[in-house]
Amino acid sequence: MVSPVSSSDISAIPLAPPSARHLFGTDQLGRDIFVRTFEAGRIDLGLILVSIAVAAFGGALLGLVAACLPAVGRAVISRITDATMAFPYIVLVIALAAALGNRELIPGLPRGAAAISIAIMIACWPPYTRLTMSRAIVLRQRDAVVAARVLGYGPMRVLFRHIGPALVSTNLSYAATQAVATTALVGSLAFLGVGIAPPTPELGRMMADSIALLPIAWWAPIIPGLVVLVLGVGFALMADSAGGRNS
Repeated sequence: MVSPVSSSDISAIPLAPPSARHLFGTDQLGRDIFVRTFEAGRIDLGLILVSIAVAAFGGALLGLVAACLPAVGRAVISRITDATMAFPYIVLVIALAAALGNRELIPGLPRGAAAISIAIMIACWPPYTRLTMSRAIVLRQRDAVVAARVLGYGPMRVLFRHIGPALVSTNLSYAATQAVATTALVGSLAFLGVGIAPPTPELGRMMADSIALLPIAWWAPIIPGLVVLVLGVGFALMADSAGGRNS
C-alpha cells in the first residue's frame, strides 16, 4: 500500500516536469506540486471564506443596530465607517498583515494565516455596515414593517425578523464580489514579503518562490497562478449570479 505524500515530502528530483507520477510536476526542492497546490488552495479558500463571512456578519449586524439608533448614534457609526473606508482596501489589508507579522496568533493555524484573516476582517466590514444601514432605513418605511410595529412587535423582532432577512441576498452578492478582489490580494501578499510563512503551502508563496524559474520550469509558478485565477472566476460568477437575482 502506497503511503500518502505530504506537501512537505521531497518525493522526486527537483523541477521534474508534469508526468503520470507527478501530475503537476515538482518544485525546486522536489516536492509534489499537485499535493501542495490542493493543500494551498484549501488553506487560501478557507481563509477567504471565513474572513469575509465574519466581516459581513459583523458589519451587517452593526448596520442593523445603527438603523434603529437615534440620529446622533447613527451619525457616529457612519463617521467611523467612512473613516475606515477612506483607506484603500488593498493598502489597508497589506499594512495590517505586515504589522501583525507571521506570528502564530491563533494556536493550530499556520503562522501568518491569522494575521491575514484579521486584516481582511478589519478592512472588509465597513461596506456591509453602510449597505445594511442605508437599506434598513428604507425598509423601515415599508407597509409590512409599519404594520408589524402597529401590531406591537418590539424593535428587535422587527429588526431581525422583518428587516434583516430582506438584506441577506444583497450582502451575499457584495460578499461574492469582494471575494474576487480578496482572492487576488491573498495571492499577491507573498510577493510583498507578508502572508503565510513557509513551509505551509500557499498559492501566492508558491508563485513567489518559483517565479524566477519560469523560463526553465513553467509549471512551478503557472499552475498555482491558474488555481488563483479559477478561484477568482468562480467568485465572479457567483457574484454575477447573485446580482442577477437581486436586479
